Amino acid sequence: MAHILVSLISDHSIPNFLIIRELPDVDRYLFISTEQMEEKKKTFWLCKSANLSPETCMKPIMVQEDSLVDIQDKLSRIEFDDDDRFTVNLTGGTKIMSIGVYNYFRNRDSRVLYVPIGKNVHRQIFPDIKNRERSIDYRMSVREYVTSYGLDYAAEPKLDTVRGLEDTAAFYRFHEAMDDTGQQILTTLRSMRKRKKKQTPLAEIPDVAAWLAGSPFRPAIPNHLLKEEIRYLTGDWFEESIFFRIRERLALPDGAVSHNLQLVRKDVKNEFDIVFTQDNRLHVVECKTAVDDEKRSIVDDALYKLGALQKDFGLNPRLTLVTLAQSGTRRIDITDDHRKRAEWMGIAIADRNVVQDADPERLIDVILRRIR
Repeated sequence: MAHILVSLISDHSIPNFLIIRELPDVDRYLFISTEQMEEKKKTFWLCKSANLSPETCMKPIMVQEDSLVDIQDKLSRIEFDDDDRFTVNLTGGTKIMSIGVYNYFRNRDSRVLYVPIGKNVHRQIFPDIKNRERSIDYRMSVREYVTSYGLDYAAEPKLDTVRGLEDTAAFYRFHEAMDDTGQQILTTLRSMRKRKKKQTPLAEIPDVAAWLAGSPFRPAIPNHLLKEEIRYLTGDWFEESIFFRIRERLALPDGAVSHNLQLVRKDVKNEFDIVFTQDNRLHVVECKTAVDDEKRSIVDDALYKLGALQKDFGLNPRLTLVTLAQSGTRRIDITDDHRKRAEWMGIAIADRNVVQDADPERLIDVILRRIR
């Protein structure tokens, strides 16, 4: 006798993943799929994200998604033992696939489940029982989430930061009090962000040595700046500040949050400032100290990058742009036009007023779309 979990493959992998994780006593996994889904390797990526052994995964059954006759025919060809029992997850697939699979397995020793999209529960819809709904306790990591959608890590995520929480808080205060000379030095350093050199002598950067001496930042190597330190001074400090705040306020474990995460799919690669999962929902946060550098609109670039997650990567996370820019009408402000475009793309904007609010929960409210 084998316990077989039957899953319908679709573009939305998370409900299938969660039921796999919620049922530890499954002996074999049967996937009902289509030619279109297998061209996207949906079953492969689901099995990889759930870390299923090939021995337990049966070959996907390819059906015509709009033909009850074909679905019945394909399922009737599978050789099951008389005492096999089945758990059927009908969340994925088309309506016709769900009807066809339900009609076939309801006459066997089976129970049929459904996972409402966006909820951490599953409901038993057959056979009828008194307590139909049960909570899903498993919480996905960032890697599990993105892998289930067919994304790979271009590089292993960073588990540490350039500076600790207290050092970053000190530099935050220093940055807020900085004069025009300091801003000019940062402009010079920004032009060096893409250099491949691992370290740069301070003597090669005008005025930076004296500026650093008056700051709370101390280079790891005296009289030099490492590549990652240049990135930190020119904006990554803000990203790390927001990273610390999100991680601490939400009490996220290491696997549930990453920063400077590089994702790749079909040779399309992109880097995202902060990526985290909370209650099995993916969140992506882009952090910008400013929104305009006189050559281009940084906020437009950020909105485009966040939108690419949906277009190029097929993900549908909650997207947030966090910035120290204030709302207004100037070129350096978050304008009404920015907000309208962001709203149209499903992207929330947390401006300077939100970031510096005396209530530390206000930023988290914006990111999580909480209403108080």
